[in-house]
Amino acid sequence: MDAKLIASILGNARSAPNNQFLASCPVPGHGQGNGDRSPSLSICDGDDGKLLFKCFGGCSQHSVLDCIRELGLLPEAEHVEPLSSIKPRINGHQAPAPGAPAPAPTLEAEYEYVDENGVTLFIKQRYKTSDAKGKTYKLLAVGADGRRVASMASARIVPYRLPDVIAAIGRPQVLFIVEGEKAADALASLGLFVTSSHLGASSWPSAVTPYFVGASVVICPDNDKPGRSFCRLVAAALLPVCRALRVLELPGLGAKEDAFEWVASGGTRSQALALARDC
Repeated sequence: MDAKLIASILGNARSAPNNQFLASCPVPGHGQGNGDRSPSLSICDGDDGKLLFKCFGGCSQHSVLDCIRELGLLPEAEHVEPLSSIKPRINGHQAPAPGAPAPAPTLEAEYEYVDENGVTLFIKQRYKTSDAKGKTYKLLAVGADGRRVASMASARIVPYRLPDVIAAIGRPQVLFIVEGEKAADALASLGLFVTSSHLGASSWPSAVTPYFVGASVVICPDNDKPGRSFCRLVAAALLPVCRALRVLELPGLGAKEDAFEWVASGGTRSQALALARDC
């Protein structure tokens, strides 16, 4: 059974770059139990003939494979490696010939921006590139019918993890703001309320500012010059509307590191809240 057929069986199948397919993740707890409304499971046929899977919604590799096996879509004995463990190969590990075109960008992650009810409004995709920057991004609006459109003209702009923003203000609890979705998801994995925006360090979209009225905000900048500039942008935008605003420079970060590395190095929820309280 190939990747295309499995994707069609799982539902909401779509083709993706580099001979990959996207389909709905079958893990019951995906989307906080609301299901995978916008396909975030990547499936492809590996070079060795083995199927490769990766859920960009954060489901563990074991959960994905267990569910797919339970559906009878994989032989019990088949060994499957996650896409995240596969290193890009160029011409069988050979450097490209002079003048040869650069390898196409590889889709690494998808981040869903949802409304108050968890319905996806638009998606931010991160691609790995072979240039000096190493990455690029693409934004796709999602229509009421689930179709993706390569234009944000009709998209409603919301902060990342909008339900977190609403919950933090309503309880009330501290709301952390970081520069990117990867860092936001890392802090959220600790049980914290976290958000970001889709524009990265370069800008703060004015459309999202009204969502922070009455919030108690803690900004955690990346440990570099763009990160501190982003911090000033956010603070200037939110000071007129939020209930309280603090800046927390997470301890122990190396140059250009952020909240993701802080969590990876052992940072905990209680430590984050203590640091926020004392900063």
